[in-house]
Amino acid sequence: MGLFEILIPFQKEVSSEGKLRLFGGIASSTSIDRDNERMDKSVLTKIAKGLENATVFFNHNLKGLGVGKVARTEVRDNQVYIDVLPTTAKGMEDVIIQIQEGILKSFSIGGRIIKAERVYDDSIKKDVNVIQDVEVYEVSVVGVPANKDASMLSYIVKSFEVDKMQDQDEADKKEVKK
Repeated sequence: MGLFEILIPFQKEVSSEGKLRLFGGIASSTSIDRDNERMDKSVLTKIAKGLENATVFFNHNLKGLGVGKVARTEVRDNQVYIDVLPTTAKGMEDVIIQIQEGILKSFSIGGRIIKAERVYDDSIKKDVNVIQDVEVYEVSVVGVPANKDASMLSYIVKSFEVDKMQDQDEADKKEVKK
């Protein structure tokens, strides 16, 4: 089949020192995008699993430096949410600043379509490519979203520090061992 990219905006959290410490939002959803494609609800969990601990790139440049790392994924309300811990690596300062300034404000997932079906959608009165199975390659930050409902993003990034996340991860591991 073909390759795909879906672009959706995100939220950011800045520390009291003005440094970006977390950004996140919707990485994928079942909404119809500008290319008349949408993810089937059944594939969202696979997308979320494919993004766990993934490196986040800038504009799908897989040979460039990573912008950060996916810290958390969640499927809720027909959407895949991700939280990203940004890098402090030299060379990415301009990208991080553009995220803080709201210039780069979208996520875009990239991968390969394994299975899709063309169906007529009554809401837009045209055929839509419904993606039913994918192989997720990566997630990137970009400036232009393809998802038409991207401006209605209501996801609010949870306020937490890296050490709090690690404490929670340790607590989760202990809970599983019981």
